[in-house]
Amino acid sequence: MSTPRDAPVRVIVKLFLPLTVLFGLYLAVEGPLGAAGGVAGGLAIAGGAACHHAVFGGVEARRAAPPWLWRLMIGFGVIALAVACLAPIVAGAPMLTWAGVDEEAAMASALTSARLLELAMLAITAGAGSLVVHALATDLRI
Repeated sequence: MSTPRDAPVRVIVKLFLPLTVLFGLYLAVEGPLGAAGGVAGGLAIAGGAACHHAVFGGVEARRAAPPWLWRLMIGFGVIALAVACLAPIVAGAPMLTWAGVDEEAAMASALTSARLLELAMLAITAGAGSLVVHALATDLRI
């Protein structure tokens, strides 16, 4: 049950959640390659979802971001991971390196597959982390 004293916390968390999503995306897209920016971004998003769940409760958290959405993110992440790893191999391009005949094209290919890999890890980590929070909170009846 919410009290008037809880109002500032609720407003801050409601404003905080979209910022954590943007911060997570920023870490995955603009962070250094190979430094686990996607995992860090996914953890930031899952942390924001955990804060939302703790302040608003399970019913409101499931209404804001239902479990099927997190499962969809995990599915997208697995597919993006497969594409990032298999597409360069099928195309005969170097994967996550830029050794090749045409260095400029190889670098563009490596950067594209590395960024896709970071976004895949973001989706998998955010989806799995948020599902764990929902499952633990449901078991603990929070």
